[in-house]
Amino acid sequence: MVFSTFRSVIKENRKILAISSLILVIAIVAGSITPQGEGSSVNNIFSQLYPQINQLHPYTPTMMLYILAKNSVAAATVFFLGPLLILPPVVLLLNGFVAGYVGSLAADKYSLAFAIGILAPHGVFELPALVFAASAGIRFGIGVGRKVIRTLNREKYALTPEFMASWKLFMFALMLLLIAAVIEAYVSPWVGMQLMPS
Repeated sequence: MVFSTFRSVIKENRKILAISSLILVIAIVAGSITPQGEGSSVNNIFSQLYPQINQLHPYTPTMMLYILAKNSVAAATVFFLGPLLILPPVVLLLNGFVAGYVGSLAADKYSLAFAIGILAPHGVFELPALVFAASAGIRFGIGVGRKVIRTLNREKYALTPEFMASWKLFMFALMLLLIAAVIEAYVSPWVGMQLMPS
């Protein structure tokens, strides 16, 4: 049931999902080829981005809940502020750039295997979730835009179907973020430790 609904949602929104995916890929590539500053490290990059991370520990429910809350708030912001059509692409660009930059930094400072180990396990769920959330925001924003234009022209336009279609995308984004949070808290740190050069 869930899988068939998932396929249906992807098919219905394939154009928006493709555009969002392309924006994310471009941002990841841009981040990965950006020159790294002297003294940069994976740890201080993460510390600057998420100061609270130093107070948390891997393999704990607190870490998992923090990651889930942080990412869910970001996804909700992108969705509900979708009518500001510039926001979803900007969020995709920023997150993709950071992912590419941190991955490149980890590969340069340690190894490619280490970079893949700390990012890929949860990234395969987190990045698609970001694409889903941004696509939901874009679709919702387009719907609101059409509603405004039709209203100004004194024409009828039902926004509810567009909102519900966008809501399905957003719900799948949250499901993927839950899986990603569990993996990022319990699996990625372990994999990273196993692959970190001695």
